[in-house]
Amino acid sequence: MNEELKKAIDNCVLIGLSTMKLVDDSIDEDDFNYAIRLDMAKFAMYIVSSDGKVTWEETQKIAYYFGIDLSPADVNILVRQFNVFDDVNNRKPSLMLRTAVELDNMIYNSPDIENPDRWTSEIYYYIFCLLKDEVISTGGELGEQVKKNIDEYLDCMKAYIDERLEARKADSTK
Repeated sequence: MNEELKKAIDNCVLIGLSTMKLVDDSIDEDDFNYAIRLDMAKFAMYIVSSDGKVTWEETQKIAYYFGIDLSPADVNILVRQFNVFDDVNNRKPSLMLRTAVELDNMIYNSPDIENPDRWTSEIYYYIFCLLKDEVISTGGELGEQVKKNIDEYLDCMKAYIDERLEARKADSTK
């Protein structure tokens, strides 16, 4: 298992929660923790289910990284329930990425809050890139179209951040 990835996920959850609390201190920490981990886990579920066969080894990785214990059958059910293939194949940025960009913009535009070294949305994107490499290394053979879909989804995430993160736009005009 990749310790760097595990730490990055845990830190992203903490950073996201801290950022969210700057905007809304009534946020339920457990609900937020679950939502952000599930959002990342759905991307991992897309990858592990793309070859048509989810293994116990793959579900153990999901459990380790996200704290969500699932059987291979559970993964298949959740992939259908959450329309995971539609989101990735249609390059639809996740709710948590959209929320992270929105929160980053609130912080950027607030004169009372110091800007961070790295924006939450950028950290989130970085984790998805690490997830791609880690989860693919466990699974079966993915077809070229699946690999292309994954890369295009990551490109879509990056483009969403580049187009909407106000700090990034300000940096590009300097």
